[in-house]
Amino acid sequence: MSGFGHYALFTSHALSLWGAAAALLAFLYRDERYLRSAIRAIYAVALLVAAATGVLALSLIRDDFTIRYVWEYSRRSQPLIYKLTALWGGMSGSLLFWAMLLALFSALAVTLNRRNNWKILPFTTLVLLLSLGFFLFLLTFKANPFDLLTDAAGNVLRDAALVDGNGMNPLLQNIYMAIHPPTLYFGYVGFTIPFAFVLATLAHGERNAFWMRSARNWAMFCWLSLGVGNILGAYWAYIELGWGGYWAWDPVENASFMPWLTGTAFLHSFLMQEKRGVFRYWNVFLIVVTFLLCIYGTYLTRSGILQSVHAFGRQDSSLPWYFQMGNIFLGFMAMMALLSVGLVLRRRGTLKAGHALESAGSRESMFLYGNLLFSLITFVVLFGVTSPIF
Repeated sequence: MSGFGHYALFTSHALSLWGAAAALLAFLYRDERYLRSAIRAIYAVALLVAAATGVLALSLIRDDFTIRYVWEYSRRSQPLIYKLTALWGGMSGSLLFWAMLLALFSALAVTLNRRNNWKILPFTTLVLLLSLGFFLFLLTFKANPFDLLTDAAGNVLRDAALVDGNGMNPLLQNIYMAIHPPTLYFGYVGFTIPFAFVLATLAHGERNAFWMRSARNWAMFCWLSLGVGNILGAYWAYIELGWGGYWAWDPVENASFMPWLTGTAFLHSFLMQEKRGVFRYWNVFLIVVTFLLCIYGTYLTRSGILQSVHAFGRQDSSLPWYFQMGNIFLGFMAMMALLSVGLVLRRRGTLKAGHALESAGSRESMFLYGNLLFSLITFVVLFGVTSPIF
């Protein structure tokens, strides 16, 4: 089981790199053969990562404690529902679940848009495969959920019958553990799709409006998932931890609140772009910030840079700075931010509004004020969450 998981992750990572290269060639040379190869790579990665996720879930159910992750987050007496939810109860398992959702969402987005948005698919698949490649790199080389359990001398324990697992944290053994994290992940992961659509539209200089409907529908789904996930998480924290309220300025809870704020602003102003051709700069800014805030939330959870009841990772100062988990996340965020800024500068002429705002009290102006308000709230929350780092 462990061997199959390892091979599936290594193969899917290699396929994501090839797919990204093929998508880049398809964008540069307008060659549909490369695009078809990139799309097939997405399908293959989705199949392999889904299979790897199924193997890890089966290992948790079967109490295969030869796998370290199973030993850390499950035990024989643990109820079946919490054995399954242990899949996203730790860092490597949650990253695998994230990668599976991203691969499946990418395959679905490509399938649904092959007919009407074929012209922007080269760069769309490039962004999706770069994101997939990043998470698969983490799974393959930094947090592999299929690493085997070893004893103090470093010898692999081959007999699962000799050991019992540590089990999941009792605070996590709550029915909301089965609902809250997946719901949040649907929103976190799903915002990659409208982000890829917007960047692809800039890269290709496409003016066809059909992509807007696809981006809006994905953004609406993600916004709804994040909203429901935040409400469920707040109630779970209230009944489980006894914080005395639904919110206690926990950095990870606020990290999931910030993309919901910018996603709300994006949905509103995106409607105005569809109807009146305004707020194009705003929409690019909001979707880029929303995507980066989703990655920022995973950075806070897995880097160990802030203390939180949700935190998975710990800082490891023994590793080189460039191979520490938090710095890898920051590098990916910087790469996507620079890519976005470069495309905006390249296509700034196409982002000019179709017409000016009529007056300070017009409907468009009201949407602008809403964007400013949501952006201000997001900045305040971001400053409050990040300031302890400094």
